Amino acid sequence: MWEQEFDTADALRGPYLFDPIHWGHFDAWFDVECPEWIVDPHLIHCVAASGGAISL
Repeated sequence: MWEQEFDTADALRGPYLFDPIHWGHFDAWFDVECPEWIVDPHLIHCVAASGGAISL
């Protein structure tokens, strides 16, 4: 599981997902046609609202 916390859903859907570093590096991990592919294609990306900070 990869967990990240954002202040708003827009922070995830905007600057994070559209950053060139995300597309040039991390997104390749999810592409089955990429040699660096590491993520199972049956995994999903899900977003959920939280009532506060997530503590481990």
